Amino acid sequence: MNFYYIFIISAVFIEFILARITGYLNITSLSPKLPE
Repeated sequence: MNFYYIFIISAVFIEFILARITGYLNITSLSPKLPE
């Protein structure tokens, strides 16, 4: 039962990290296109 909770928490944590990484990559990829 504890392993099941750890699996859920780790899956949510990894999904959060991937969301932050993709958001950061989207910002960095769009920043050169913005007029300065």
